[in-house]
Amino acid sequence: MSPNVKTLIDQIDSQLAQFSEALLNSRPDALMATSAALRATLVDFSRQPRQVVAEYRCDPVLRARIHKIAAVLASRRENLARQSVIVERSLAALMPAAKAQTYAPPSGGYSRQPYGSAGIRSGEFQATSA
Repeated sequence: MSPNVKTLIDQIDSQLAQFSEALLNSRPDALMATSAALRATLVDFSRQPRQVVAEYRCDPVLRARIHKIAAVLASRRENLARQSVIVERSLAALMPAAKAQTYAPPSGGYSRQPYGSAGIRSGEFQATSA
């Protein structure tokens, strides 16, 4: 395994452990910082496809580590989605959303229909003469 790929894999493992700790301990500031560092390292790793692929084919230890990292990343992504749902539901319970209506409510929702209705005289437009 070349030193560059090994260094990147070690960095990814380290940052993934820090990310997992921040996620499991519900520390949003640390989660943002570690996710940004992890993303940057993964981008650096993805910029060396030829070197990684060549070593991936030859080195079973590297192959196992990459599969492990992929499994942990998938698991953490699922955990983030679950935590996001929990936060949204908690917020909805604490502060219900105001239901802004884009269209008129079903019939009977207004005290009077704003545009009238066919065949029914509302009596609002009466002509007066002097």
